[in-house]
Amino acid sequence: KASGILCITPLVIEKYRKLGLLSIPEINKIKVIGGHPIDVNLFKPPENYPDEKVINIVSTGRLAYEKGFHVIIEAFGELIKKYRNVHLHIIGEGNYREELMNKVRKLELLSLVKFYGALESKEIAEIYKSMHIFINHSLETPYWQEYFGVANLEAMSSELPVITTDCGVIPWAVKDNAAIVKQEDVKELIKALENLIENKNLRIKLGQRGRNFVENNYTVEKVAKQYYSLIKEFAK
Repeated sequence: KASGILCITPLVIEKYRKLGLLSIPEINKIKVIGGHPIDVNLFKPPENYPDEKVINIVSTGRLAYEKGFHVIIEAFGELIKKYRNVHLHIIGEGNYREELMNKVRKLELLSLVKFYGALESKEIAEIYKSMHIFINHSLETPYWQEYFGVANLEAMSSELPVITTDCGVIPWAVKDNAAIVKQEDVKELIKALENLIENKNLRIKLGQRGRNFVENNYTVEKVAKQYYSLIKEFAK
């Protein structure tokens, strides 16, 4: 009986269609809002580019298998054989934490990998100001895929260069403003990391491009305007 249905990505519509949960008339009522709003005033670039004595790589998300932290840790274990001035920072909590900690111990990375646990958004935004590279490595499973990837956009808003995967709707959400690697491809992830570690100008350029992209597409004001426009359309 609804006049219209709003979804934040086209993947949601496709999922409902495949499950047979919506009739054709209902599907035709659906409109896509261009993503999830990002607080660009909270997630903003640092005043000065962080010191490079240590290259800090950060990943944020729920500590679960499908978030791919085990792949990131494996790639990092190989990366430090070539770059000794690199640290990995993991923000988030979940039932996969102990397994990830065990992997870090096994690879003898305890002095180079820091687990922060769950943090408030303002704490995450502050940590991002001292980081150089952001990684998200979401993995598609039979029961889950990425439906937007807010963490990617918050990192981009912070002017961090982002390395992510082709899981779910991520390529649609970030367009060509992030480095996209294949899921569970450790070698490709290492190559993407090396490319950014060795090229400061590329890090800065990709970070600035990401920030501009978020400002042009995902601010609270821009997403609110989309909601307003579509609600007016439904009300006719």
